[in-house]
Amino acid sequence: MTNMNSWRLLLFLKLFRKKSKYLLTISRQSSTVSLENSLNKKEVKNVNSSGVCLVRFTCCFSCRFYFLKRKYQFRFALVGLGALGFLVSSQLLERLLHLLILQPRMDGSNWLMTSHPYLYALYGILAAGLFEETARFLIFKYLSARQTLQNRDAIGYGLGHGGIELLLLGVLQLLNFLLISQMIASGQTEGLSQIVIKQMESLTPLSIFLPVFERLIALAVQILLSIWVYLAVKKKRVNLYVMAIIWHALIDLPAMLYQEKILSNMLLTELILLGASLLLWFLTKRMIKKEGEKGLI
Repeated sequence: MTNMNSWRLLLFLKLFRKKSKYLLTISRQSSTVSLENSLNKKEVKNVNSSGVCLVRFTCCFSCRFYFLKRKYQFRFALVGLGALGFLVSSQLLERLLHLLILQPRMDGSNWLMTSHPYLYALYGILAAGLFEETARFLIFKYLSARQTLQNRDAIGYGLGHGGIELLLLGVLQLLNFLLISQMIASGQTEGLSQIVIKQMESLTPLSIFLPVFERLIALAVQILLSIWVYLAVKKKRVNLYVMAIIWHALIDLPAMLYQEKILSNMLLTELILLGASLLLWFLTKRMIKKEGEKGLI
C-alpha cells in the first residue's frame, strides 16, 4: 500500500512538472503576443495620425492655393520661378557652401556643431536667409527688367517658394512616417535599423502634428518675405532686402535651437515660431501701408 501511494505520488509530481512547463510556455507566448499587439496598436495609431495629418495637410494647402489664386490671379509661371528659386538657392548652392565650410562627417556631425553649437546655429540661420532672400531679390530684379512688377507677382513667387519647401519637408516627411509605421505594424522590420524602430515607437500624435503645423506657418512666412523683397526691388529699397534676410534668420532660430537641444520642448518651440510669424505679419502690414501699396495682404 505504501509502495502504491509512493508510485501515485511520483506520477502526480511528474504530471504536475509537465503541466507547469506547459503553462509557463503558454504564459511566455501570451506575454510576447501581448507586447507585439501593444506595439502594433501603437504603430497603427501612428499610421492613423500620419494619415490624418497628411489629409489635413493636403486640404489646407489646396484651400490656401485656391483662395490666393482666386484673389490675386497670379501666373503659374511665378509659382514655378518660386519653386526654382528655392531649389537652386537652398537645396543646391547653400548645401555646397555647407560641404565646403562644415565638411560634415559620416554621422552627419561637423566641427562647428560639436565645438561651437551657438556659432553653428547663427551660421545656419544666416546662410538660409542670405541664399533664399538673394534668390528672391535676383529673380524679382530679372522680372523688373522685363516687365512692370505687380503685387500678384510677390504672392505667386512666395507660394511657389513656400509650396515646394512644404512638399519636400512636409508631405514627404509625412509619407515617410506613414510607410515606416505601416512596415512596423505589419511586422516587416527586416530592412529597418533598431534606431529607426525606436524613434518611430516613441512618436506621439502631437510630435507628428507639430511639424505639419510648422510647415503651414513656414508657407505663410515665405509669402510675407517675398513681399519684403518684392518691395525692395520695386521701390529700390535695399534695406528691405536686408530686413528680409534678418527676419528669415529670426524665424529659423527656434527650430535651430531645438535641433541643437538648446530648446528641449517642441511645443514651446512651435509657439515661439508662431509668435515670431505673427509679429512679422503685423510688421509687413505696417510696412505695406507705409510704402503706399494696396491689395497685397
